[in-house]
Amino acid sequence: MWRSGEACAAKEAEDAGEDAFEPEFTHQVFREDESVFGYAGLRVNVHVSRTSLKAMLRMTYTDKIKSAMNPADPVEEQLREWFDSDGLCELYTDEERFKAEAEMAEPCSGGVVVSESESKGVVTKITAYELATNEEARKWHAAMEAYAVFFIDAASKIDNEDPRWTLLVATRHHADGRWETAGFTTVYRFYAYPESERARLSQILVLPPYQRQGLGGKMLEAVRKIAIDRKMRDLTVEDPTDQLQRLRDVHDVKACLQDSDIMAAVTGAASSAARAPTADARRIALSCSKSIFDAAASKLKICKPQMRRVWEALLFIFAKRSKAPENSPVADAFRELIIRRLKAMYTSNSEKDVGTKRIIPIGDTDFVMTKAQGTTGEAPQMENPEEGQADITEVLGELFSECVQNLSFIHAQCKDG
Repeated sequence: MWRSGEACAAKEAEDAGEDAFEPEFTHQVFREDESVFGYAGLRVNVHVSRTSLKAMLRMTYTDKIKSAMNPADPVEEQLREWFDSDGLCELYTDEERFKAEAEMAEPCSGGVVVSESESKGVVTKITAYELATNEEARKWHAAMEAYAVFFIDAASKIDNEDPRWTLLVATRHHADGRWETAGFTTVYRFYAYPESERARLSQILVLPPYQRQGLGGKMLEAVRKIAIDRKMRDLTVEDPTDQLQRLRDVHDVKACLQDSDIMAAVTGAASSAARAPTADARRIALSCSKSIFDAAASKLKICKPQMRRVWEALLFIFAKRSKAPENSPVADAFRELIIRRLKAMYTSNSEKDVGTKRIIPIGDTDFVMTKAQGTTGEAPQMENPEEGQADITEVLGELFSECVQNLSFIHAQCKDG
């Protein structure tokens, strides 16, 4: 048995040594425990074109099991399920063909440049393509999509002939004419009553050699610009990772900090809470109003659940900048506001498994959260929820602590905002 994460590596074709990277996930390609059976000394290298992202397989091993009853895992076939795509792209094994066919002279035509920026002599462009009407873009996307399964948990292929899919591609261009594909994101458009659309960001991936350079944030802002230009209702994100959610929080908060109406509402809410006579009145004063929800959706395409998080961050930043005391009636109301949101979010559907967390309601007002500890990723069921009742405060405290840590991170990222 060979660990597939240890056996696999991707290498960009022109400079394999410097830009080699390993996959983060392989359980959807190989075995669930990320192992490969039947080989000794297995090594799987996937050479990647910098431009088209087409791939060539190089697989070596020192020995292979020869049992008809328990044959070795078909590694090449397992990879082809993701790299081969209905004639749009293929996994090469012939190096001469790969060298002759893989490179693209320039990004495919038919797209609209959404954003362009320059840093250290490299120009980054983010271009939008409508997949259903652009076969060249579909071929390009088919090659890109193969990498999602190695870096996005529970990734799946999309129907690229559905006219509601938009592909955004980030490319980097050098002064000497060289260029490379650095990342992509896909956006789906839903109908929104009565005559609008709602955008949902489905997948976003920045390839490892180009990470930690601000490209993910640029792609998020490009999606926002598309939603604004097309007058969509708002923007949602499908099952964001913690890292993506944090990036989204920072960018949405920065956008709100530049909006005078939203910030005036933050100031007004804090002032009203300071004058309120009771705890409930203070909490209500700090709550985000319908007019601010509407303004955030209209101007910045921030959906209502996300705006609740953003609003808390704006209040937190206002308090920090105002040097407000951490122990005060208003601070208590702010903590209560967060706890109520967390409780409502995690008890909204007691049958739904929220990541590795599971909710068990107790009575009308309390609940218990269990969290997975094993490798299955599924939280355990409880035969008697009353057994965990004493842990309710601890669970809420853990969730609240995570939220405050995120607020502190956002505040640090927005100090210049």
